[in-house]
Amino acid sequence: MSSQLRFTADYDAPRLRVWTALQLPETWTVLTGVDEMLDYQMNGDDLASIRWRSKIGPRRVNGETRVEASERPDFMTMVVDAGDVLALTTASLFDLEAGTKVDVVGQLEAHGFLSHLILPVVSATIERAMPLALQRLNDFL
Repeated sequence: MSSQLRFTADYDAPRLRVWTALQLPETWTVLTGVDEMLDYQMNGDDLASIRWRSKIGPRRVNGETRVEASERPDFMTMVVDAGDVLALTTASLFDLEAGTKVDVVGQLEAHGFLSHLILPVVSATIERAMPLALQRLNDFL
């Protein structure tokens, strides 16, 4: 079972500044709303992975976000592994006349016995939270 999500946000900052903010582990902690960042790995100046802990529904989940591909400062594709839910997410950055546009596309997949129950709840939660989270990216610019 899967679900696709798409979000767009514009920022009054150059693309390289937005890219740099997206490489900070603290940014992803805020954007994804995880409860606790356990650790992270960098690949030079770019984010490679974050291990985190959060509450999803009634359960505590240890998860990992891995950057699978990136091209500075154009896009980054991440795999978010939260146990029963896996997300493939790509953030693409585009120049605007006075700033940067970020498009985020995510494909959610649920695995396991109760996946048909889990996915709609997770998808709805992300749809409600992501617009505000993308606004909070301004705090890092």
